[in-house]
Amino acid sequence: LKALKPLEDIAEATRQIGDGQTAAPLPEYPGNNEISMLVTTLNVAFQRYQYSLAQARRFSADASHQLRTPLAVIRSAGEVALSKPRDSASYQETLHVILEETQRLEHIVEQLLSLAHLQREEVRKRFAVLHVGELLQHIDDQYRLVAESKNIDWTISLPDDWILTGDEALLVEAIANLVDNALHVTPNGGRIHVQALHDGPKRIIRVS
Repeated sequence: LKALKPLEDIAEATRQIGDGQTAAPLPEYPGNNEISMLVTTLNVAFQRYQYSLAQARRFSADASHQLRTPLAVIRSAGEVALSKPRDSASYQETLHVILEETQRLEHIVEQLLSLAHLQREEVRKRFAVLHVGELLQHIDDQYRLVAESKNIDWTISLPDDWILTGDEALLVEAIANLVDNALHVTPNGGRIHVQALHDGPKRIIRVS
């Protein structure tokens, strides 16, 4: 019976994964035999599976965050346009906003699909020197209309000389997720402030 213990452990771990649970790594067994090699191979496979599962969950969360804001802008623009009769110039401006946000949606979908297939090493290869002021200006352009449509006092501080190395798309998405959460929980008439801070050697982007 003791000889069957490794096989029982393997069967239990496989059952847990089949049920959608996260299985702990199988214990290593001494000796250079078939059971030891099987356990090592399965542990590697389980680890890759769990990484892929976590990546899929992150992708779903990122997609919901990233798609929510342009959809909110499109809805707000449409509601404002339909709230009362307007001249042709106003309608053209509204259509221009809707077209821009639709293009943003297409870009976000392409980015998310690309990120779903990227490994960490591939992301690092895309690192470049970035100006944080330009990143925050992009956030300002992206969210100011949504904040104003909710009667939220929106302010943002743009640093002049803050430079870092990273992936522009991922950094914008990280900040955008924070702002999106702030817009979700801030009531009408509230206030959102985005600022870049120096705290000793630390550089902080704060959304409050």
